[in-house]
Amino acid sequence: MLLIVSVLAIVGCGTQKVNEEDLVAKSIGEINADCILVEEKEGEAEGEDTEEVALTVEMPDYEKLMIEAYQTDDPETYMKEALSSGDYETKKFDTTAQVTAEDGKRVVHEEEAVDQLLEEEIIKAMNTLTEEQEK
Repeated sequence: MLLIVSVLAIVGCGTQKVNEEDLVAKSIGEINADCILVEEKEGEAEGEDTEEVALTVEMPDYEKLMIEAYQTDDPETYMKEALSSGDYETKKFDTTAQVTAEDGKRVVHEEEAVDQLLEEEIIKAMNTLTEEQEK
């Protein structure tokens, strides 16, 4: 279980189509790489000098997904199949990300904001899974 959580926390997430052979060969993190969607909220930035920008982040509901996975005989395969097929519920979050100027271009540092949300959700999912297993 910790391996799955570690990989999810490192990589990020999204839906992508993979064939069964690729599914076996890829890690959960690789499959998970595109399942987190990040959108900058329009009208929230106050110009190019803005230090933060408002974001909406959509990611899998890891609590439900992990509970479902651990009710199967092969949780890792279940997670891979669910993430690659897009067969999972999602959650949306509002957050902010730092904005800097690099080489004269505006750069939104959304990775840090996403990583923080992902870490919080994975910890919450692990705690819920632990509680479920203790019942």
